[in-house]
Amino acid sequence: MSVVAGQMKVCCSIKKLIGRMSIALAAVLMFSGFSVFAEPDIRTQQSVMNTLESLSIDSPAAASTLTDTGFWIDRARAIYPQDSASYRIPVLETQQNERQRKAARDSKSPLVMTRVYLNAGEAVRFFVGGFPQANVSCSVYVVDDLAKSYATATINRQPLRENQEVVYQAQHQGLLAFACEDPDQGVKDWSSWGTFVDISIRAGGQQVPLFVLGRNTPQQWSAMPSQANPAGRILMFNGRALFEIPTSKAVEWQQLDIVRMLVEHLLTAAEYDRMNGLGKDASSDLDRLALSMYQVSYARCCYSSSQMGFIAIGFAREPVPTSWGGWHEYGHQNQLLWSWSSLTEVSNNVLALQMCQLLQGKRETLAHCHSNTPYSWNPEAVGDFLDETVMPVHPDEGSRQLQMLASLHFSFPQWYGQLARDFRIAYNRGQNHQLFVTDAQKKDWFVVNTSRITGRDLRGFFDKWNLGYSEHARSAIMAMNLPLPIRASYEHVAELVVYANGAQRESVVQGTIAASLANNVGLVAYDQQVGPTSLMWGGNDHTNLTATVTDEKSMPFNIRLRGEASHGACARYGINAAYDCASADNSLDWRITYIAAENADLPPGRYRGTLQLAARDWRDKEWGAQVRVNLDITQPKQD
Repeated sequence: MSVVAGQMKVCCSIKKLIGRMSIALAAVLMFSGFSVFAEPDIRTQQSVMNTLESLSIDSPAAASTLTDTGFWIDRARAIYPQDSASYRIPVLETQQNERQRKAARDSKSPLVMTRVYLNAGEAVRFFVGGFPQANVSCSVYVVDDLAKSYATATINRQPLRENQEVVYQAQHQGLLAFACEDPDQGVKDWSSWGTFVDISIRAGGQQVPLFVLGRNTPQQWSAMPSQANPAGRILMFNGRALFEIPTSKAVEWQQLDIVRMLVEHLLTAAEYDRMNGLGKDASSDLDRLALSMYQVSYARCCYSSSQMGFIAIGFAREPVPTSWGGWHEYGHQNQLLWSWSSLTEVSNNVLALQMCQLLQGKRETLAHCHSNTPYSWNPEAVGDFLDETVMPVHPDEGSRQLQMLASLHFSFPQWYGQLARDFRIAYNRGQNHQLFVTDAQKKDWFVVNTSRITGRDLRGFFDKWNLGYSEHARSAIMAMNLPLPIRASYEHVAELVVYANGAQRESVVQGTIAASLANNVGLVAYDQQVGPTSLMWGGNDHTNLTATVTDEKSMPFNIRLRGEASHGACARYGINAAYDCASADNSLDWRITYIAAENADLPPGRYRGTLQLAARDWRDKEWGAQVRVNLDITQPKQD
């Protein structure tokens, strides 16, 4: 794809490829506001696009995360305009309000660092524009050390008034920073959400190199370590996190793929927001995306602070590709207060596992993520665990608890986000804090609401993991009268092969499930991004499915499939249809069809992937089986 073509021509070609090529590239290009061709020099945007293309992201569920990535890149460009003396300071919640609203352990930073470095006693002159609302307050600071967390009261804070020129004198050396906040708690009706205050520097201070994702080029990054730098560090910003890199490290990383590093950090932050049920278009004010920022230091290692979104990830290894250590520390910044004390170093690793599979794919086991995660990403993990006669061996208690939480995440993909949304309601901006003080209170809430959200009586699961909870919680689960977890009776494996034959219009793979109640059996997806996740009575003549396949360069593409099934000699419906059939044959005959015409815009090449489906019974809620269809698609070249 050429980026030097006209804007309309390229835009239209991208629209044709939506859902075919890398959903990462498509999401960023089509994101409203991310003006890829807005500036004469398009090398900055091309570097971001190339990076997103190169990442092997093979989860259909990642679409919202990738769209949010475009949102943050656009925001980075808004905060740091083309004019290096101008800044647009976002209006944010106060740290306390954000933490209480999200029911989170940690809070992020409201500070926007400038390129201006001041010595003690040095003055800077700047103009502050209008405030979007009367209750907005802005302040100026000097931050002396970005390699640590800090309280705003200790960094030379001075309140600002709107529409005024200000002369500010630094009491100590450091970087000039600004922050604007709205103390209102009502985010949904908070009219200053997403607004900015314009501030322009008119005189004073020395310049510090700052790399902005989507605005600077990789070539500019390579030149920054040799530029005059009174701070002894280089700043980077990707729309969500401010990074500080000691100049000595920046020299070593001059040829590093810095764009990929910043993009992977951005994907991590966006995916963790999605996992926690947060979104910029959320219907509930409690679930509205927070616009505050992380502060990431490569000067120190390896911890996370509860204040100012600070994480220290100066590991010995190179910073790209990102890996478990960084995912783990970001996870600390996204833990909610339902986590009891022994989960401090555990629940954040559920997020790390999610990030590992997002960037590295679902492999046979997750040992490539971390040595203490040798198990597989199994959508029937809960039921399979209950069938095991020997308990898994773990090196420590944290690893044991992680497998318990990971099994729930694998088996119920929507569970984690719904648990977060429900906890925010229960916590109610801290007004119900007294209900979540002790570990016993948190465990009781967790087991009851996890059972409710999953629609399964999980007492046996929690008991086998030896998770202690009260008789009151046990009775509450029992009173819901939920079915037990499904224990898949078997796995049916098939293969759908499409050959490079231009005349071939469709390819079919089929199989049979013989069950005593097969009249009421159908196939459903484990994830709603793939297809329907529940049975319906009767229904359409086929079910539309989406599967992700990767080409020989590990690039992900979505393909369209059709699913059909018939019970005995009765009519054929969609695979998720259940109905009574008078046929003497109890078997369920299913078929998955690849139709060339519905995938005509798939680029030529060979693609492989897997379609995982679950067999479920309309009446017997505790019966189940697995169907795994290995996909091998060869798309011919167009004549």
